[in-house]
Amino acid sequence: MWTRCAGRSGPGRFERALTVSELLVLVAVIALLVWVLGPKAFEPVQTRIRTENCARQLRSIGVAFRLYAGDYGNLFPTALMHDDLWLTNCEDALVSAWRRLSNELATPRFLVCPGDTRFAAVNFESMTRSNLSYFMSIDASPAAPQMLLAGDRNISSNGVQIGPGFFDPGTNCILTTTKELHRGVACLLFVDGSVTRYRPSNPPERGPFLTIATNRLAIP
Repeated sequence: MWTRCAGRSGPGRFERALTVSELLVLVAVIALLVWVLGPKAFEPVQTRIRTENCARQLRSIGVAFRLYAGDYGNLFPTALMHDDLWLTNCEDALVSAWRRLSNELATPRFLVCPGDTRFAAVNFESMTRSNLSYFMSIDASPAAPQMLLAGDRNISSNGVQIGPGFFDPGTNCILTTTKELHRGVACLLFVDGSVTRYRPSNPPERGPFLTIATNRLAIP
């Protein structure tokens, strides 16, 4: 099919337009490529979007921590809980600590990473460890702005995955990650409200590796 190009004059001023059959062939080729490549073709884009949404959620959580501290004598929820609770029943202590932020967060959906397979709780009262994606620092304080406060649960210590519960890093711990979330990236929230997308092979601005000695963590 040939059409005259609008706005031009003179002999031979024609441009070829696609026929319906050619358009159908083009659509079929695109559909075939999508079928052959499958969902994996879109994984990198989806991962980036989920990682960015996760970082945005953690920033909101950081605001919630600061609001809470403003109402409770410049203390985070963990500072108002007896230390023995973390040692004897870390799972319940972690859930309780996140519940203390319920007024500031308004909804428990902020506590599940968009890239996680876990589901958010219907409300804070029914929330359990399985409704959480983010660990919480037990020792973080508003007085230490560069301290790690919370983040994705796909963290590991010197390449060894950290299981749910109480984690005391010790002096030689180097924070690493697993590929369970964000294809090996962990979004980490610091006391100052900043969020780092951390991958040990791609060091963030805070240093080649994060060391977290003297900062105990509760892992969901």
